[in-house]
Amino acid sequence: MVMADAERQLRGILPPEWRRLWFRMVKKGRLLSSLSQPVVADEKYLWRKLLDHDPRFVLCSDKLATKTWVDSLGLGIMTPRTLWVGTDPACMPRDCVGADVMIKVNHGSAMNLSHQAMGGDRDRLVARAASYLADDHGRARGEWGYGAVRRRVFAEERLFSGRELIDLKIYTFGPVIEQIVPIYRGQETTAAIWEADDEGSLRLSTRRTAVAKQTDNRPLPEITATAIAAAKKIGAYFDHVRVDFLTDGAALYLGELTIYNLAGRAHAVGHLPDAPVTRSWDLRRSWFLNAPQDGWRADYARALKRHIDARATGNRFLAQVPPIAPAVFELRYEDFAPN
Repeated sequence: MVMADAERQLRGILPPEWRRLWFRMVKKGRLLSSLSQPVVADEKYLWRKLLDHDPRFVLCSDKLATKTWVDSLGLGIMTPRTLWVGTDPACMPRDCVGADVMIKVNHGSAMNLSHQAMGGDRDRLVARAASYLADDHGRARGEWGYGAVRRRVFAEERLFSGRELIDLKIYTFGPVIEQIVPIYRGQETTAAIWEADDEGSLRLSTRRTAVAKQTDNRPLPEITATAIAAAKKIGAYFDHVRVDFLTDGAALYLGELTIYNLAGRAHAVGHLPDAPVTRSWDLRRSWFLNAPQDGWRADYARALKRHIDARATGNRFLAQVPPIAPAVFELRYEDFAPN
């Protein structure tokens, strides 16, 4: 009864997103989908949007606050230098617009600008940055974390100009790594998917990524080991977060943290119960199941925890993700937010 009531409640919160999930599941031949008892990754992403309004997700969604927080952890990972921060892109200093500078906003995805891309036109760049700043990124899709970010526009050093840039996307589930997607951005963009096998070793997958038609078969760069070590320490704070790094194969920088992968789905495998990105995602480490809830949410949280406990019996993947320490929920966005 509790689960049935919760299912009705959840399907009414974001009907367009529920319909998108249902359609994806039907296309993949998985006719039944549950929001109240999420099993596969795509169900868990939507569950996160609907219920798991972890205050720390605001920190993860703010590019500037993320850099400040990760710097405070003492992981030895560099972050790109911030050259200027403001609320009005028209106030950006002249020397912050050039070939070695990227202009970004801190509250969204795919909102990066370069002087070259704007044809060297400062006024056009300022207008585009202002439009990005006004954009309610993620609101329509229920990507809750972006909404409470203190919006800023900022100038950041451009990394590895003129060299191939490797974007390492590391999928963490607690301190467990289940997938790495390296994206090689040179004259053309290629990418690959490396998935953890049953022993936890990373293997090159035959699947194509969502960002490149051509699969890149080269080995992971040696510096990936350093990125993995840092990603595990960051991932230990959460049930699931994607930790992105930028490298040229020698130097390593934090890129950003991603809460809603591909706006809330796992490419090509989000419907599979045994996919690596599904099997170790333990919702018992989520804020929703660790923070006090009210009304129907309180009854539902208790019922869901019992349900997951029952499913976890004999599941060695869930067993290897340790319970989350209560102290991690004390992390506050306000301590790292831009002024």
